[in-house]
Amino acid sequence: MHRPSVASAARSSTRLAILLLAGLAACDVPTKLPTWDQTWLIPGDSTRVAVSELLPKSGELTVSTAGGQPVFALSVAAPAPISRSLGQVCSPCAAANGTTVPKPAFTVIDSTGIAFPTDLVSATIVSGGLAYTVTNGFGFDPIRPSAAGAPYGYFVVRIMNGATLVALDSINGADLAIGKNGATLQRALPLNVGAGSLGISSSSPLEVYITLDSPAGDPTTINSSQTISVSIQPASIALSQAKVNLANQQINAAQTSVDLSSVSDQALINRVQAGTLHLAISSPFGVQGTLTATFTAPGAAPIVKTIPLTTAAQQAPDLSLTAAELRALLGHTATLTVSGTVSSPSGTVTLTPTQVLNVKSTFEIILSTTEN
Repeated sequence: MHRPSVASAARSSTRLAILLLAGLAACDVPTKLPTWDQTWLIPGDSTRVAVSELLPKSGELTVSTAGGQPVFALSVAAPAPISRSLGQVCSPCAAANGTTVPKPAFTVIDSTGIAFPTDLVSATIVSGGLAYTVTNGFGFDPIRPSAAGAPYGYFVVRIMNGATLVALDSINGADLAIGKNGATLQRALPLNVGAGSLGISSSSPLEVYITLDSPAGDPTTINSSQTISVSIQPASIALSQAKVNLANQQINAAQTSVDLSSVSDQALINRVQAGTLHLAISSPFGVQGTLTATFTAPGAAPIVKTIPLTTAAQQAPDLSLTAAELRALLGHTATLTVSGTVSSPSGTVTLTPTQVLNVKSTFEIILSTTEN
């Protein structure tokens, strides 16, 4: 028996049937039965997998906006504060504890680490910043220890990623005081993105370094147990791209619906023989794995199909559908969910905030001249 395609046989009535099945027009199902088997091609809805599905599940990276542009928002944990007693940083002070003497000169050099976010391999920073707070419990201002003024000291805080300067701030005692006896000073810690971007990598640690140069000063009563501390307050950091580890990552596409409710004529549905769901997958990620498509229609058991996903940018897998499966979908609005597990062949993948995996579908349905 001859089975022409929609485009080549019974053009007007078949076009009407296609529009009906796609839910694009309020048309009646043709009442005259076809005299040959027909193949109908019905556009289906599309779904997508957002780039957020491939980000580490630990939550340190999210999709956001900065300056009206899509970015990844990077959150880092607050590092342990640096806290030192006067006796620890100034040996002459420890020896003079409890006495009033001219303040001795001393220098403090210390550091603390910032944990690199889980599964983040490298990133490009485009904006953002941090802040820090100095809390000085000494009975004197370490960078302005003399009432007469000079000599002045200085305080520097910098964040390094190996040899890369990530952030820097400095205070000159000639320009600004820290204060004494529990005074606090909070300052912004600008990121080093003057050239527009800054690359960081997990191959080197993130370290906060402080340098405090305190010159000799006026007589003061020495209490070697008094402390000075520096704490870092993280803030959201905007990234234009991020390279992350990706192995056996669970992903979920946006849930969508497949509206075939316009096809309600049972005589027509009974002529469905079989079909194919043609998928067009556009993937910018270069990942591979297995996806599962699940159709859920009222009054019917879920229809579950497996979709192989390759690293190719453009893919066109086909899923076979039985007559029973198609008849369960026709006449209903079904829910389509797509999920699965993916990995990168190299172990890592470089992501940008606007990337998305798109899946478009087309139903190919074969109808016979007789009901079954």
